[in-house]
Amino acid sequence: MGVRLVTVVACLACAGAAARPAAADDDHEKALETFQAARAAIAAGDCVSAIPKLEESLAYEPSVGAHLSIADCYEQVDLVAAWRKLQEAAELAAAKNDPREGVARDRAAALEPRLSMMHFAYAPAGADLSGLAVRIDGVLEPLLRQRASIPTTPGTHDLEVSLPHKKTWRGRIVARSAGTVVEVDVPVEDDVATSVPRADATALLRSAPKAPDEESTHGRAQRIAALGVGGAGLAGIGIGAVFGILALSDNAKLREACGGDIHHCLPGAPNVTSLQSGARTAATVSTVGFVVGGAALVAAIILYTSAPPFRRIEIRAAAADGAAGILVGGPFD
Repeated sequence: MGVRLVTVVACLACAGAAARPAAADDDHEKALETFQAARAAIAAGDCVSAIPKLEESLAYEPSVGAHLSIADCYEQVDLVAAWRKLQEAAELAAAKNDPREGVARDRAAALEPRLSMMHFAYAPAGADLSGLAVRIDGVLEPLLRQRASIPTTPGTHDLEVSLPHKKTWRGRIVARSAGTVVEVDVPVEDDVATSVPRADATALLRSAPKAPDEESTHGRAQRIAALGVGGAGLAGIGIGAVFGILALSDNAKLREACGGDIHHCLPGAPNVTSLQSGARTAATVSTVGFVVGGAALVAAIILYTSAPPFRRIEIRAAAADGAAGILVGGPFD
């Protein structure tokens, strides 16, 4: 039984080993077939149908020829895409020791005078760029890990450069017309938050000198001003209350002079005109006093409670048991 089991396992292993080269051969044949179909389309002047076939060929098997052929098509319609394909062809050729590496790089270099280029320079010179990640308009640009220059489309572009344990640099550039180069200077600076051990960082924070207590001085001045505004508000409400009482008194006298109906006074009723004028004036002054005084009180409350050490205030209406008012509050540090 044991001998049979070993034999079966050995046979399965042999079958698997045989299947892998067979699958590789199959992918190679499909890559070659689609590549030849694409080249025939290019020869017929049909790059539109050739490019999908070349991409399919690359999916089966990486090929310097397929990259170069796609670049041939893109050179007619999109120079940036053509440059990228030539760089991919050069990188693949370098990995395979393919002599076409030089051809691909020369062709890419020949396109650069016709492109809007960005050149990245890092300071200090010789900085370790291991783990470099450059994003252009939010998209990671892998080609910038191997080189310093890259073409782009004219217009405004947002850049982000990050390195392990370094401060992330962000900037915005404006790429001009073809044949121009935008120099992008990127400072490589240590990120204290990641480069200093946690205990040391805490110690630095604790030992950092404190700034003068300008906030307390400002808060004190603001609270004094609030008290002044509040005093004016109380005075306004007091005036409103006094003139309100006067208005009620004049109305009572007017009602008595008019026989109980102030809206239908007899023309000959004594002191009607003066009582009516006095009641109206007192009522107006009372209303103004209450409105202005109430507004001043609310302003005083806001000034007082928003002064440091307050950081945030909340103002909302509140009602309970038939009463209404304004609640003002916030957290202290």
